[in-house]
Amino acid sequence: MKDKSIKELRDFGFRLGLGLNILGFIMFYREKGHFIWFSGVGSLNLIFAVLYPWVLAPIKKLLDFVILVISRLVSDISLIIAFYLIFAPLGMLFRCLGRDVLDQKIDKSIKSYWLKRDKSSFSIESYRRMG
Repeated sequence: MKDKSIKELRDFGFRLGLGLNILGFIMFYREKGHFIWFSGVGSLNLIFAVLYPWVLAPIKKLLDFVILVISRLVSDISLIIAFYLIFAPLGMLFRCLGRDVLDQKIDKSIKSYWLKRDKSSFSIESYRRMG
């Protein structure tokens, strides 16, 4: 394996081991009996990170896949919630009020829908003031 991937796996092992040991400590503090599993697996991760980091490669791939799936689900769910709880009700409210925010009404009496803009001369000073 490459040195970069070994270092990456070693970092992954340290982080996972430390996180599991912290969870085990919290469970021990709260007097939960299953703290030993978290601390044991966390300690094994720390040992593997130091001695055999390549052993952690399948675990890292699996956790990367799980994280990818969870992130996709969370982003899809949050976009669905935003659309159906914010944008759809606003659209229905604007439609009921007769407001056309995007100016989509068709007017057959006009020749063009191009909007006339005032010509402004470009100057570096005005550009610098904007930023």
